[in-house]
Amino acid sequence: MNERLVIPDRAGAERELAVARPWREFPVSFNVAVSHIIPVARIHERESEGVMMRWGLVPQPGKLDLTHDSYARVRSDALVSSENFRGAWFHGQRGIVPVAGFYVWQRTPSGFRQPYYVRLVNRLVFGVAVLWERSASDDDDVAESCAVVTVPANSLLTEIDNTGDQMLAILRHKDYDTWLGSSIADAKGLLDTYPRACMVSHPVGPYVNNLEFDDPRLIQRIPDDTNRDVPRGGTAELPPAANAIVEEITVKAGAERIFVALTDPQQVSRWWSAAGRFEVSQVEMDLRPGGRWQMLWSGVGGWPSSVRGVFREINRPRALAFTWLPSWVDDPLESSAAQSSVVRFELQEQGGGVTRVRLTHSEFTSARARARHHGWPEILSWLRVYAEEHA
Repeated sequence: MNERLVIPDRAGAERELAVARPWREFPVSFNVAVSHIIPVARIHERESEGVMMRWGLVPQPGKLDLTHDSYARVRSDALVSSENFRGAWFHGQRGIVPVAGFYVWQRTPSGFRQPYYVRLVNRLVFGVAVLWERSASDDDDVAESCAVVTVPANSLLTEIDNTGDQMLAILRHKDYDTWLGSSIADAKGLLDTYPRACMVSHPVGPYVNNLEFDDPRLIQRIPDDTNRDVPRGGTAELPPAANAIVEEITVKAGAERIFVALTDPQQVSRWWSAAGRFEVSQVEMDLRPGGRWQMLWSGVGGWPSSVRGVFREINRPRALAFTWLPSWVDDPLESSAAQSSVVRFELQEQGGGVTRVRLTHSEFTSARARARHHGWPEILSWLRVYAEEHA
């Protein structure tokens, strides 16, 4: 349920939400979580002002507890009934946080939590309703915090988040002044479900799960393995015979040793990272036909990348095949399905402790997609070094 936000920089926020007393400078952030400091517009002494607050309201009276995140959100139907929010609501402590988009998660049948990025169709930045509070610690340190208001979710979000029924209370631009400065009754009337037709979403990589990542690639669309439409943009298709990439190596190790190196998450992480080209941060494998797998890494410059797929064939220790869906997209006109392909390993023992490893990468839907996968010889060399060292 809306666990992460994308916040624009100060200039973007003020283009949407002008305030008489502006915010101090703040940068764009692609991975804002509960307990982070976020920009909020409010009315103070009859003037609008931009302030920075902690996301996660600390009720008053009460002790300032910066580790407490139970009050990150409040349902619109609980503004009066909740003792934690009743005071802020009746005292008119309403604010607006400028948002560029937000993430929701879908629980897949195999147990993965697939993140989606959601934004509005015709608004680069939009305002979300919040309540704010001022709290003091035992040492009289004062801090201001806020909670986002939620309303019943529209059908777009309930189809994605199949475990939740709430969404952010998105305000129309013309209603900002009413929300900030009008009566309780008028403000309550603005809390309504935002139309599905005005919102769009797409799946993104799992980097948003890790707060160490905060860059534009977090909102980049990844291939949807349920969508195998023909790519747009005039990308030429390849005939089946010319489609496949085939590479072979011999390894001084048994087939079982190599099979384990290909399927054990910890070992995959080690040999992919050993050459220093990548730093693998996560590998997940549900090793069964139809089971899902994914790998996350950062490369040169710290840019995050990922690849994921579904196991098609598991014939231990002779063969392993899986779909291959990388996160990188170079051409926005090219369908994400154009990156979907299949990787198959064949392991054949030659005697004397030597195994021939044959890799076939096939089922590319375009020459462009095939051209992106020229690195297999180097990757196979990493596998060979690791398997032989641990034979």
